[in-house]
Amino acid sequence: MTLPRSMRLASTQITHVMKHGDRKYQNGVVTHIIQGERNFGCVIVGKKVAKKAVIRNRIKRQINHFLHGVFKNKCIGKVVVRATSTQVNMSRITLCS
Repeated sequence: MTLPRSMRLASTQITHVMKHGDRKYQNGVVTHIIQGERNFGCVIVGKKVAKKAVIRNRIKRQINHFLHGVFKNKCIGKVVVRATSTQVNMSRITLCS
């Protein structure tokens, strides 16, 4: 399940969150978070992670599904999730400190 358009970050917001947000490196994923009242999210999977688009899209779907479930339960703020490996284990990822 993808994030609704109203919950996605614009490109200018993505760069802002990646520069100024708090970073966490965990289990093949780097999360950039800025606390806020409303949830917004973005998933980035580059070609260095997987050359084939099928694999990149599968990773994006898995991370989006995880974000959607977290956003229903908690108010986190602006989140950018960047995959750094094909071995992403979303069950071990925590977005809140």
